[in-house]
Amino acid sequence: MAVASMICGILGLLLWLPCIPAIILGHLGLSAIKKSAGALKGSGMAVAGLVTGYIMIAALPVIAILASLAVPAFNAVQAQGDQLKVVNNAKQIVIGMKQYSSDHDGKYPASLDMLFDEQILTDRRLLTFPTRMNVPGQGWEYLGADHTDTDPGSLVILRSKKADRMKKIIVARNDGSVTVERVPASP
Repeated sequence: MAVASMICGILGLLLWLPCIPAIILGHLGLSAIKKSAGALKGSGMAVAGLVTGYIMIAALPVIAILASLAVPAFNAVQAQGDQLKVVNNAKQIVIGMKQYSSDHDGKYPASLDMLFDEQILTDRRLLTFPTRMNVPGQGWEYLGADHTDTDPGSLVILRSKKADRMKKIIVARNDGSVTVERVPASP
């Protein structure tokens, strides 16, 4: 029992579940060693099983607390990364629009598809949103048709159709800036 307790204790360091048998076998082993009046040996192995078992039982709440703190932080970092990707996609689309306008007397294309038709942009993934940000109906709302690159810089020429789960949208302006803006709460 003492050997089994030690082995379960060592396995418990990796898998946690064997900690319970390590504690039970450790106590049973120590009890049997005491009752044998010196005929049985291995109290050190039984104690090793008990110590590792109890340490891992005590460590479980700490591990659970750390995991509960780490998961939301990890999700927040992923959300920021997704948002940054969409902002960069919007910047590339705006650069493509500016390039198109330089070849067409300052006029923006009638649709974003024209940027791909003329091979100014070649990767249509610029129009998609990451899965975690993709709410139903999400995409780009193109507002640059019938506008030129000489219109006011504050003119919104591209924005996300719907707010993400954080109630934010991506907005691109004629001056080339792209921002993340909170959608005002509706009354």
